[in-house]
Amino acid sequence: DPATIESPSLRPCCRLETAAVFDLKWAQHRHHRRDALALYVARSDGIISLWNVTTEQKKCADGEAYTHEMKVLTDVDTGSPATFVEITGADTSSSIVTCHSNGQCSLVSVSEDGSMAVTGSWKAHDFETWTAASAWKSGRPWMVWTGGDDCTLKGWDTRTECSTSTFKCNKADIFSAGVTAIRFSEPGSPCGDCCVAVGSYDEGLSIWDS
Repeated sequence: DPATIESPSLRPCCRLETAAVFDLKWAQHRHHRRDALALYVARSDGIISLWNVTTEQKKCADGEAYTHEMKVLTDVDTGSPATFVEITGADTSSSIVTCHSNGQCSLVSVSEDGSMAVTGSWKAHDFETWTAASAWKSGRPWMVWTGGDDCTLKGWDTRTECSTSTFKCNKADIFSAGVTAIRFSEPGSPCGDCCVAVGSYDEGLSIWDS
């Protein structure tokens, strides 16, 4: 049974207690410390936290070893359990979009020093909002697509207050179950940067042209 096989070379480098973690993303840039990786964490208590992860190489009797340390740089309370976090840029001052169990989405600004603030929120879906994707790699960070438990795919322009979606595809159109995954194609790919892959709980996978 592979589940019973022990791997002495594979182990957690460090572990800290926190609220339940629903999603996490490595930041595209480094905050506060240039020698540290930055990690966004979406938690069940509604807190979005930004962690600094540092690695130090040390010599020991058996050779070289690495030690890791995690520290919370900053956090922000979004007010509802956060189920997903999506990065919308690689600049030192950018933003992230978070999804929530009450159907809301939040836009969180991130400053160069890592401080965060909720700059907007809106009702994206009738039930839980499960996923989000931004077209920031193609120079359109304001273009955000979301999917939820209400069998709906929606588009948003975060330059506005998001009082209405830019488009809506619901159960009657194509989905018979919740939308679970969205991903924009990479710039320079054979299909360009306008292809969007969408997965849903109805065992369907579709490609869209944004």
